Amino acid sequence: MTVPVFSGVCRAVSEGDLIALVPAQLAAKVAETFSLHVFEPPMQIDPPLIIGIWHKRSDNTPLASWMRERVFHLMRALDAQS
Repeated sequence: MTVPVFSGVCRAVSEGDLIALVPAQLAAKVAETFSLHVFEPPMQIDPPLIIGIWHKRSDNTPLASWMRERVFHLMRALDAQS
């Protein structure tokens, strides 16, 4: 099954006999809301590689630069939690 967002995964799992692998931060946040049981995976899972890409014409655009820095700042905070 493919869904466009992680919240769709949680809803699908909560309404059937499915399992899913989702980020720990998401699982902790939604487990109670969706009445989900959270387990550690039975094997080591490498963290995903997340990269940022943008068109070169946006390199020096102040708004695009500001937005990239905000996103990167949020992603660094998630990396520090793992």
